[in-house]
Amino acid sequence: MKTTIQQFPEKVLVVVEGDLDTPTCIPFKADLAPLMEQKGLHIEMDMSQVPYISSHGLRILLSLAQAQVGSGGSLKVTAVTPTVKEVFELTGFDKILL
Repeated sequence: MKTTIQQFPEKVLVVVEGDLDTPTCIPFKADLAPLMEQKGLHIEMDMSQVPYISSHGLRILLSLAQAQVGSGGSLKVTAVTPTVKEVFELTGFDKILL
């Protein structure tokens, strides 16, 4: 799993590569920690290279979304793979993050 974060004036782009399962979620959460501490960010998360997401990965995304939306920011997940999109739809995350 690899996380690349690029900050632009109008948004923060996060590109995630690899599975977001229980073992990889620990470093994923650590990678996102600075973004959870900042308030009011508009974050776009490109998940075009994520073939699988576990419930642990979903919880991390929800925490990030709550931290940003509560402070005037946003989190939008883009370019999800069909498998991840199906998980989002089954859990209702498509209504929150897509």
